[in-house]
Amino acid sequence: MKIIFWYRPKDDYEKQKLWKRIKKEIQKLKSQGVQQHEKHFTDSVNAAIQGDMNAFEFLYNQTYYHLRLTIAKYLKKEADIEDVLQNTYLKIYSELPNLKEPKTFWKWAGTI
Repeated sequence: MKIIFWYRPKDDYEKQKLWKRIKKEIQKLKSQGVQQHEKHFTDSVNAAIQGDMNAFEFLYNQTYYHLRLTIAKYLKKEADIEDVLQNTYLKIYSELPNLKEPKTFWKWAGTI
């Protein structure tokens, strides 16, 4: 999207009004992007449930750092963190077909 500024506000009131309008447009665009990402993520969960390894790799890449940080809150040794992380992903992979609602993947994965 290309934004062209052709309008020059005359005073502070008009600047604030324009700025509010711009912020509203940016928020709208961000919201659309988040919705598209959530749909893609949910589609990937569904594909991984069906056995698509590319989809599972996508889920792994999307969740790795979050899960790693969560585990690191409880464990300090790097080797322990890696062991728990590996076991977590093995469990996610084996239990994924039992996931009832793909939208709840994050919450479900966090309980493992």
